[in-house]
Amino acid sequence: MKQDHPDRDGTVLVVDDNPHVLEGMRMLLENDGWRVVAAANGRAGLALLRSEQPRLVILDLAMSGMDGWDFRAEQLRDERIAGIPVIVASADPLAPLAQNMGVTAVMVKPVDPKKLLAAVASAALPAPQPEP
Repeated sequence: MKQDHPDRDGTVLVVDDNPHVLEGMRMLLENDGWRVVAAANGRAGLALLRSEQPRLVILDLAMSGMDGWDFRAEQLRDERIAGIPVIVASADPLAPLAQNMGVTAVMVKPVDPKKLLAAVASAALPAPQPEP
């Protein structure tokens, strides 16, 4: 059952090469009111990041082709997308090192759905607008 959240007006990009994880995260996030776009590798994820300008990225690290480490490095080099927050969701034992790349959170797979939704809601809050 889809939740009605007026603050869920943005898009979340999920980048993971496991189709079951992609579908599970899509269903979880959509049921919580988010619009979701998904990519099966880092290169496709970067293309969607640039075209969709999502509120947030959920990123796996261990993927074939362009992995999550390279995705994040490329994201940080592009000032148009560098500020989009990233939550790492990975079983990679080196995942905690992603904190050194300025990610919002690192979650170890299998990810607790409630913790993931809480992290997404927190990370995807709109930036405060300066008062005139």
